[in-house]
Amino acid sequence: MYQMGRTYEDLGLYREAAYYYKSVVNQEAPFPANKLHMAQARVDLAIENWDSAKTHCVNAYETGAGELASLEC
Repeated sequence: MYQMGRTYEDLGLYREAAYYYKSVVNQEAPFPANKLHMAQARVDLAIENWDSAKTHCVNAYETGAGELASLEC
């Protein structure tokens, strides 16, 4: 699911990417939580979903993304 989201994001299909990232963020996944939240925040910013982007940026920071990684938020 993460890879599908990443592929759609690379193609500029942000709404589709958001769907796949959201499904991965909401379940136990073998990916670090901070990376999943940052990916979701990136696509939320691209589709102008500001509230969700802010939430995912905060979650990314709280799960170890650090200030530099979450700077774009």
